[in-house]
Amino acid sequence: MEFNLSLDNNKFVVSDNENKMKSAFKDLCIRIGCSIHYVNKQLEHCFTTDIVDKAPVKCEIVQQMFFHVRKIVSHTRRTRKQTKLSRKLQSYSDTRFNGAFLTMNVFLLVFDELPGVLDRTLMNDYESIDKDLL
Repeated sequence: MEFNLSLDNNKFVVSDNENKMKSAFKDLCIRIGCSIHYVNKQLEHCFTTDIVDKAPVKCEIVQQMFFHVRKIVSHTRRTRKQTKLSRKLQSYSDTRFNGAFLTMNVFLLVFDELPGVLDRTLMNDYESIDKDLL
């Protein structure tokens, strides 16, 4: 009613957790997942997985970039050099929802500041990252 939608036995609007979705669909409903969680899993596979359902994931360029980003983020956080950046870098965590996006997004926001805090050993990693692709 809030959205002025005309609902019947075939149309449902649910904007809450899984248990309430099960209740809305009642009979023969085993599990309904959140679509944003499915999208997040696809992003996670793109950045971190080599094989899904016995098929190769063909995202080598993105995975290589993500590898370099994680290496720079890890080193910068560990050496406490991130205090010189305008934002705190986010380490990737596969258990945190949207972890890959958060890591990449914050990295992009401080991308131009990074040369000022990176050691020479990490400059090759930095220079291999395509900012437009990022």
